Amino acid sequence: MALTSELDRVREELATAQHDLEASRVIRGELALELANATSDRKLAEERARDRTA
Repeated sequence: MALTSELDRVREELATAQHDLEASRVIRGELALELANATSDRKLAEERARDRTA
């Protein structure tokens, strides 16, 4: 009986860890997208600034 409850607890911890891992992957993906957008915005602003001075 104690082994069964311990196994259930470990399974629950594993499920929580898997959920947390997936959430962190989603967050990292969102951050990567924000970084790519910011980089693109910066490059566009630099090009516009160059065009104004040319």
